[in-house]
Amino acid sequence: MQDATRQVVGEKPSRQTDFPSKLLARISNSEAIVVVDGGVDKNGDVHFSIPMRQAGLSRPVWSRTPIVRTPFFVNLLGEILVRKNIGMFSKLLTDIPPDSYDKLVNCFKHRHFGMDIDENDILRFQFHISLVQKILTEDVADIFA
Repeated sequence: MQDATRQVVGEKPSRQTDFPSKLLARISNSEAIVVVDGGVDKNGDVHFSIPMRQAGLSRPVWSRTPIVRTPFFVNLLGEILVRKNIGMFSKLLTDIPPDSYDKLVNCFKHRHFGMDIDENDILRFQFHISLVQKILTEDVADIFA
């Protein structure tokens, strides 16, 4: 008798759910283009988007994997995308006027990503620009700690 949890040779794997790690790997390894939607807004927030299809995702995959709608997964995915594209996001820091920098960046601490899927299957993210400064200076902070 064959164990029901084992896969038969030549049989397609069950598509009941996609493991979150598989989805993260798919997005991380994709060549999907992250687009910054505008610059840093008056509250220090940054909006960016990534097409689901370019990232190897689809609504059916998304809908059958409930963990993707949790704050943990959204924050992890958002941070992976920011770190993978840190050069593009760090440019946004240089665009902030010096007299506004302290008020927009240093006085706040990024806590969570916001994420939505629009009608064109685009993942839209929002985060605070202070995360970019934290990423860029984390090695320096370790040295002085």
